Amino acid sequence: MKRTSPLLAVASLLFIVLTTGAPMASGQAGLPVNGPNRRVVIPDAPGTVRNVETILKTNYRITLAGKKDGKTLGEISYLTCSPTTTVGGPISDAQPATTITSSGELTERDDGTLLWNYRLSFSMPVPSQTLTTQGKEPVNAAPVFTNIQYQQHNTQGSVILKPGKAYELLTVAGVTYSVTIAPESEPK
Repeated sequence: MKRTSPLLAVASLLFIVLTTGAPMASGQAGLPVNGPNRRVVIPDAPGTVRNVETILKTNYRITLAGKKDGKTLGEISYLTCSPTTTVGGPISDAQPATTITSSGELTERDDGTLLWNYRLSFSMPVPSQTLTTQGKEPVNAAPVFTNIQYQQHNTQGSVILKPGKAYELLTVAGVTYSVTIAPESEPK
């Protein structure tokens, strides 16, 4: 079996792409982007092109936050131009921290709103201490150990959002979890 050099394979792919007559514009990281759908394509093998995914028109900052009694417990924030969103981690540096796992699909709608199909999971620590008394008086009570259990909170759904506005997605055990999706300002 004859082996093809990588340079010949790339040259063949470039020839095929340039001779197909499909309108193309320059995309991120020098990758070709097809017409108005802004579909990023990556060469797979000579004569084939693999669709990675459609990219959004702008970068969006997605912020997930938790509040209890009006006080922010923490948040996790990330930047994306991908319609497929995934993030996970602690929402604060408190120990033990509440952790969030999120995944979803973000779609820009013609009326300027966003559609976010999401799945959220929160794991909230619930510490408890076991006390023992040394003697008969409660003043002599001393903590022996701390036990931490985790409550799992989950939600799944779809929401239509106005960019930049916060939406409460879930309230459970006195904690309200919200999302804000806003276009990221261009650097000046």
